[in-house]
Amino acid sequence: NSIQTVDLGNDVTAKAYLFNVVFEGVTGDTLAFEDTFDTNYLNLYEGKSDGSIEWIADRVYEGGESDYTWDTGWQTKDSFQKTDTGFRFSCKIPHNPTNPRNRFRVTYILYVDPDKVSELNQITAQNKGEYSFTNTATSDGFGNTNTSFTYNHATLTKENTVTYEPDATN
Repeated sequence: NSIQTVDLGNDVTAKAYLFNVVFEGVTGDTLAFEDTFDTNYLNLYEGKSDGSIEWIADRVYEGGESDYTWDTGWQTKDSFQKTDTGFRFSCKIPHNPTNPRNRFRVTYILYVDPDKVSELNQITAQNKGEYSFTNTATSDGFGNTNTSFTYNHATLTKENTVTYEPDATN
């Protein structure tokens, strides 16, 4: 995942994290998985494509003998259904001879809810400026995988670096 900023409209931006879920050896005609994350602070980004990182989100890419050879992908925004614990994803896929490994990559963005930033910053201030999230993808036939990522917020700290000990002259 990578940290970016997304435009939520009305001059509101949010810290965001880009994710990729890669499937290899797909034999069926549907990609499906469930994604769970801390919905108290994070939301699935469903914004517009405006030429920034959003253009790569909410897409399925086919092929990819390496991480640098994926096709241009296709939009799958309607394949995401929000749940209380995250979202479900389901999308019909083609099987092309140019993709002999039947490899597919789903991309999406989670962003920090702007209404929760103050609360999250208070929590991070008590934990040296960090708060860890876990994101888990689960798919029938493919198992599950998770990744952890950290929300960082600058904090103010103070410490005593010099200690004076009294001696005979003090």
